[in-house]
Amino acid sequence: MSPVVRQIGLAGLHRELGAKFGPFAGYDMPIQYPAGLKAEHLHTRSQAGLFDVSHMGQLHIRARDGTAQSLQTGLQAALPIDFTGWPIGMQKYSFLLNDAGGIEDDLMLVNLGDTVRMVVNAGNRDADRARLMALCPELSFDWVDAALIALQGPQAEAVLAQLDPSAAAMSFMQARELMLEGASCFTTRSGYTGEDGYEISLPCAAPLTPGDLSRLRAAFDEEHRKMFGHTAPNEPVEIVSYRLRGIGRVPPVELPEFERTGAPLSEALREMRPARFDGKTVECPVYQRERLDVGATFEGPAIIDQLDCTTVVPPGQSVRIDTYRNMIITIGAA
Repeated sequence: MSPVVRQIGLAGLHRELGAKFGPFAGYDMPIQYPAGLKAEHLHTRSQAGLFDVSHMGQLHIRARDGTAQSLQTGLQAALPIDFTGWPIGMQKYSFLLNDAGGIEDDLMLVNLGDTVRMVVNAGNRDADRARLMALCPELSFDWVDAALIALQGPQAEAVLAQLDPSAAAMSFMQARELMLEGASCFTTRSGYTGEDGYEISLPCAAPLTPGDLSRLRAAFDEEHRKMFGHTAPNEPVEIVSYRLRGIGRVPPVELPEFERTGAPLSEALREMRPARFDGKTVECPVYQRERLDVGATFEGPAIIDQLDCTTVVPPGQSVRIDTYRNMIITIGAA
């Protein structure tokens, strides 16, 4: 018997827009659009793209007695997290562990006071929920009936702020409700592309329609016009189906540069850490990716830490942060 394939809430919209579908993590997912994966990738790197990640599991967690104390005590006993100093409305990265202390899955959690929002990976969503329920019988773990899309790219803030200006005030990993075309959407400033962006939970009662996409396109065109003096003909706003996990061997798209002065590189330096290259141990600077500002340049060896990955720059390669805060890694001196 073939496994049951689940459908995502925006499947009809993807089909209407010409997406090619295929199985992924138990879901029938849009694999690619007619423009092709390279065009989608470059568009997200230079402008902004929409990723449908509705196969991810969204959970609403609360204590059965309704108190924040019971919620925090239960989750702290089950996960390697600490609510001390964790501001309400901020997101954290954590892990679900097995009985031996090994990692079963990684998780994203938002502290909302007497409740917590959690996102779990698609392939383990049911197993993760079952383990959490077994570890925390005093808590309830309810699926959130909503689609999940990620707006990612250097123009993500400008585009989303056209629909709700408060999006521009959000800091990295902050969460809040945004009003998008009349719908209240739980949103975090986060994502997995390495670009700036937002992850937006769309209530199923207010699905994304072609009209919504047209309004996003209009907002994007207006921001492009203000920045470059013209709109972007034949540059579609893509709905991208997969989270980008890395960057291939393609040259970066050429974008107009303009004068901007960023924070000094020293503000991004977190520590020095030993690393081995070609059998030799050397001391490497460790930089925080979110603090690398416009104009920063440095040469390897170096380590760049960010929420979802670590980038190692070996000797003989260099890093430059361009006008749009893209991180450009090239072979040779900076």
